[in-house]
Amino acid sequence: MAVIELDASYGLCVLNVVLAFVLLMFKSIMVGVARKRYGVSYPDMYAIKGVTRRKDASGEGDRLLELTDADCDAFNCYQRAHQNTLENLTMFLAVMLLGGLKYPITSAIGGFIWIVGRLIYALGYYTGNPDKRM
Repeated sequence: MAVIELDASYGLCVLNVVLAFVLLMFKSIMVGVARKRYGVSYPDMYAIKGVTRRKDASGEGDRLLELTDADCDAFNCYQRAHQNTLENLTMFLAVMLLGGLKYPITSAIGGFIWIVGRLIYALGYYTGNPDKRM
């Protein structure tokens, strides 16, 4: 049986795991708000240009709405910001937590930068112009 002794500063890496969870919850809520605003109902993952069958966002019946191309782009930006973070999360967590075993402070700083970067990325994406995510 191998015993791994963790430096007390490894707790900063664990804190980043909590912050990543908070970031994902924020993005999830933002997608939910966008779904309601644009009337994109489940199970649709994305709004598709030229498809007009969307439920009324007011919740007052099944009236069909026509989304403009700009509305589709705006909703899809919210969805992609969230989905892209999910796609990268496992690699981020693995690298940060494993690297933190030997270099906890460096890994924690890198993890915090990644989390702040993903937040800035999302806020840029939420403008509806995908070029602003950079």
